[in-house]
This record gives sequence, C-alpha cells and structure tokens, in this order.
Amino acid sequence: VLGNKSAVACLVGNMVSGSIWISQLTFSSSYVRTRFLLTKIFTSYTVFVGAPLFIAGSLICGKLVSMYGRKMVAFLSCVPSGLLLFLYYNNGYVWLTLVLGFLAAFINGVLLTASGSLILEQVPDFRGTLMSLASAVGGFGGAFGVAVVGLLIDRIGFFASGYYMIGAGVLSAIIYFFYVTEPAK
Repeated sequence: VLGNKSAVACLVGNMVSGSIWISQLTFSSSYVRTRFLLTKIFTSYTVFVGAPLFIAGSLICGKLVSMYGRKMVAFLSCVPSGLLLFLYYNNGYVWLTLVLGFLAAFINGVLLTASGSLILEQVPDFRGTLMSLASAVGGFGGAFGVAVVGLLIDRIGFFASGYYMIGAGVLSAIIYFFYVTEPAK
C-alpha cells in the first residue's frame, strides 16, 4: 500500500481535508457563542440542522461519484469546504454565519465520503489495510488541525482559524488533483 504513490497521496489528502471538519466541529459552538452571544441551548439545536445536512451530503456524494468520479468529487469539494469555513469565521452576521456552517456541513459530507471512497479503491486487494490507515491518518489530521486551530484562536483570534481552513482546503485540492489517480471502474 505504501509503495503506491496515489494511495499515499490519498491518505495525505484525507488527513489534510479531514482536519478541516474536525476543527470545525471542535470550535464552532464556542465561536458562535463568543462572537454572537448565542445561548447554549440555541447553539446545541444547530446540530439538528447541521447533522442531517452532513448526512445528505454523504448520500448525494454517491450520485456525484457515479457522474463525475471519486477523484473529481473529492477535488471539487476541497476548496468550497475550506472557503465556506473561512467565510464562517470572517463575517459579522449571525444568520449568514449559521447558513455558511450548514452549507459547510453538507460539502464536508460530500468531501469526506468521496475521499474515503477514493482511498478504498486505490489498491483494491488491500481495502482493509487502506481503511485502517485512512482511519489512523484521519485521526492524526483531526488532532493536528485542532491543535493548530486552537493555537491560532489562542494567539490571534477565531478569525485566524478561517485562514487555516481555506489553506487546508486548497492544499488538499492540490494533492488530490496532481498526485491521486482515479481508480479503474
């Protein structure tokens, strides 16, 4: 598996793109409560909108992959994933922020499903190994993203986390576009 450059690139792309959503899940409630003074109960209810949208993105991803391929769907959802969260952390309107967060949930559902599917098909004879590696690097990417975003928030402020999100989105798009091959059908 590690001898396959495309599989390794997929794992790295998954690590980087996964760090975006894990960081968002970790800090979004604190952000909207701090920035817009929303109540705990209102903030917790936003999960009832975001979670179904993430699931819908995951389900729609199957149709998109059938039409455009795994690599293209993963590639095309990376930048919107980061961009929506960049805008989420860098605007001053509560309702716009919430809508951007909900759209980001949908796009990240698409992205994480497409990237997971892309990884599994890189070396079909070793899907189990790839699934284990994807889980490990995804966890590492999430921990890394949370650490970096937490440091940015502590040192600079919440708005700086948006820069991490867009940077990670662009980096993962570059990795998927230039270093990953579309698996054979």
